[in-house]
Amino acid sequence: MPLSRFGLTARIFIATASTLILFGMVTFAVGIRHVDQQLMDEAKRRIASYLKAAWSVYDTNLEGITRTLALLARNPVVREIPDSLRAGGAQADAGGNAAWLRESGSALENIRREWGLDYLGLTDPSGRVIARGRFPFLADDYVWSCCLSDIGLARGSCGGTVIIPKERLEREGQGLTEKAYVEFRETPKALPRAGTAETAGMALHSCAVLRNPDGTPLAIVYGGTLLNRNFDMVDKVRQIVFGDEKFEGRDVGTVTIFQWDLRVATNVRDADGNRAVGTRVSEGVHETVLEKGQPWLDSAFVVNDWYVSAYDPIRSLTGEIIGMLYVGELRARYGRIKQDMVAGFFVLATIGLAVVLVLAFFFSRHLTRPLSRLTLATREIGAGFFDIEVPLVRTSDEIGELTRAFRGMAQELEERGSKLHEAHTELVSANRELQRTIRNYLDLLGFVSHEMRSPLAAALMALQMMEDGLKGRISDSEAIILSKIKKKVQVAVDMSNNYLNLSRIERKELPFQPRSVTLLTEVVGPLVNNMSEEIRERDMQVTVEVPADCIVYGDPNLLSVVYGNLLSNALKYGRRQGKIVLGCTRREDHYRLTVFNEGTGIDEEDRGRLFKRFSRLEGTMFTREKGTGLGLFITKAAVELHGGTIWVEGKKDLWACFTFTLPPARE
Repeated sequence: MPLSRFGLTARIFIATASTLILFGMVTFAVGIRHVDQQLMDEAKRRIASYLKAAWSVYDTNLEGITRTLALLARNPVVREIPDSLRAGGAQADAGGNAAWLRESGSALENIRREWGLDYLGLTDPSGRVIARGRFPFLADDYVWSCCLSDIGLARGSCGGTVIIPKERLEREGQGLTEKAYVEFRETPKALPRAGTAETAGMALHSCAVLRNPDGTPLAIVYGGTLLNRNFDMVDKVRQIVFGDEKFEGRDVGTVTIFQWDLRVATNVRDADGNRAVGTRVSEGVHETVLEKGQPWLDSAFVVNDWYVSAYDPIRSLTGEIIGMLYVGELRARYGRIKQDMVAGFFVLATIGLAVVLVLAFFFSRHLTRPLSRLTLATREIGAGFFDIEVPLVRTSDEIGELTRAFRGMAQELEERGSKLHEAHTELVSANRELQRTIRNYLDLLGFVSHEMRSPLAAALMALQMMEDGLKGRISDSEAIILSKIKKKVQVAVDMSNNYLNLSRIERKELPFQPRSVTLLTEVVGPLVNNMSEEIRERDMQVTVEVPADCIVYGDPNLLSVVYGNLLSNALKYGRRQGKIVLGCTRREDHYRLTVFNEGTGIDEEDRGRLFKRFSRLEGTMFTREKGTGLGLFITKAAVELHGGTIWVEGKKDLWACFTFTLPPARE
């Protein structure tokens, strides 16, 4: 029916209602899409952080085994075995003396059980097994080539993830083949795989070298823990990340260790409520992670349900992909959240639309009533009835109606403005409370960092005194341990300094006392001298090209922080035995200072976020070095406080160069 056949009131109402309904439908659809996208983005961010936590537990277990093997290399009981074998006599042939093997194996087994290892053994430097710490204590064969002959002898100790064949598991000791054996189970969306079961084992493996007094290798101790059916590890990760959170009676989060595409340790449950050991990963994840070596961060079908999932490849020491680490969260949980949000939004939108339509109806009637009266008066005059009352035809009456309507509308707007003002006042109050919270956080951060410095400095001084022999002579092994502890304490000192500086920067209270500074003698020279031990450890060549007449206007303490952070990064990420050059160029109105190092460069796309707080780059070279991600942020703040700028240039895998500017000394 044409709209023109309705009255003016109905037409205004229909047009208004149609517009509101169409706008509401579009808004509702866009809102649902936005909610869904925001929920999934948040889920991916959460699950990516959970995967990092899982890797932390995984790496901690591996580091624990590596430290254990390093300690066992100095254990008198362990060292006595190769010494007794070398002494000759009845023990000269370990493979042919069953009594000696049982005695040695029993000693190793006690140690293995004490340290919670699945297998433990000793080899000579060539890799031939001397003794094993698990019944039936077999020996005189050669172990698989995993970080023994080459890597182990060179480094002294090392560790990683390895695949152990069935034949080797049988020789390592009784019960290992049964623990490693996993039958394939039919899994929806998984790629077909030949065979019916996996017989090899996947283990966290490490080794350490036992050395003679002259430093030559005496033997190699190796050992490890099977990941197959290692439910303690995956359950520990789940407890740390997800706790005991449930959704409809099911665990919200799940964690899995894969041997290639096979679940060998998991808390994912099948339809019967059992651990889904023996099931395999879906085809899409298989192609992305196992074939292409890329991480997966998206929804994935896991055994019998959809999860927001994160997968990372697990690599052997040689870089070969041998498995995956997975963390996932039930997608249905986010579906329920979305459903509740959409339902609430729909109810509010419906109520709001109904209220608006009712108001629109009464508003249209109110708007057209004066026009109707004016039309009626016009018709009466047109019909010749001039004796009508003047108030019916006077335009001032209609204007008065419009004026009163406008005033009513203005009053309504005023009320709305009052509500907006109240909301604004509440927002200002909330903002002040947030600023107070931030100030409290910065005060707490600065206080804790400041209070940590004194005990850490005292500990560092005590360690130095012990290392220098001021508290009595120490052995070589004690010196090594003291050196390691000293480095850890120094890391803590640097970290507390960084957090203290961060709090000062955020509060704009970073101390700045500029003066004329001779850069070479007051900053660069003492810093290079203090870091000489680190330079020697990295076997790097540091060349200082800062002239003696380079005098800048700045704070010597902050400049020491700038050079200390840049030189420390050059030592960490530079190539061993490479060059580091500290340069200086005088420009018309400033000095241009550079810190150049050979080694890992920085990709151009990473340079923009390099100077942000808590920013750390991806890649093995960057992640293996400990740090807070604050050094370059503090460096940039210190340089800018001097009125300078800082930037980085480089070429991937060849060199990197940090450049910053400083003003010359004032005359």
